[in-house]
Amino acid sequence: MKRQTVLSNSKIVFERHGDINWLPLGLFTFNPDGSNLVQLRSSRTAAFQKWSPDGRWIAFCEVPQGYEFFASNIFIIKPDGEGIRQLTFHKDGAAVLPSWSPDSKSIVYDLYKDQVNQIFIVDIESLCYKQLTYEGSNGEPVFTSSNEIVFRKLDSYPARIFIMDPNGENKREYNFFQVGDEGFEWSRDGEKIVFVRNGRICMINSDGGDFKMVPGISTAIKVSLSPDGEKIAYSDMAGQEIYVVDLNGQNNCKIVANPLGSNEKVVGSIDISWSPWILSS
Repeated sequence: MKRQTVLSNSKIVFERHGDINWLPLGLFTFNPDGSNLVQLRSSRTAAFQKWSPDGRWIAFCEVPQGYEFFASNIFIIKPDGEGIRQLTFHKDGAAVLPSWSPDSKSIVYDLYKDQVNQIFIVDIESLCYKQLTYEGSNGEPVFTSSNEIVFRKLDSYPARIFIMDPNGENKREYNFFQVGDEGFEWSRDGEKIVFVRNGRICMINSDGGDFKMVPGISTAIKVSLSPDGEKIAYSDMAGQEIYVVDLNGQNNCKIVANPLGSNEKVVGSIDISWSPWILSS
């Protein structure tokens, strides 16, 4: 009963982009079984969406009207598609990859400018923002459940992994993961971490124990854990489509199928985020 309740009372948000004119593009939500598809935002540039821990907002990136084609910025929108707000106003760079603080009050993000990535944080109420990194190229920041920020040094290959305090201080190399690991997401209760290692979906306890890989999958791009920690949604490198799978690799179901068009026109979905909702039965 608990599992059925979690699946029926949670949502997945994803983006659809591409060149096939007849297919709606933008941000969508649906049930984990693929039913009840709802378009939240009609947009050719919306991407990198992420549900807030309190479930009230979905952060995403989009190029604002009147900005240069590369100048994406951070927005938030309510899960019903209402109340959209622009949080950042960068006109000379691309703000991408938002990640929510555990209290849902601020968002850390990656700003690509002058061929270098640096990490910023913005308060969603005051819109005050602060640059957190300066040296080298640093990106793909993710808040941990303990209110620290994990990020990757993008000027090293494979990318080394670091961690810092939310004010940008106390930066140090984070040897919890292997160099090159990416796409980290902490579970809602903070006990598990899911991530991608060379296309494989991995999970580990927050204390470093019980490492496991989801069998049978080797081309994952992005991952997101269900609220109960029993299933994983992931996007696939081959077709840029979305699947939901059990932790043991069973019941691997495609829930977003993106068609191929003529003349090499394609449609893809990469970014996914599972809602934090868990409703009692």
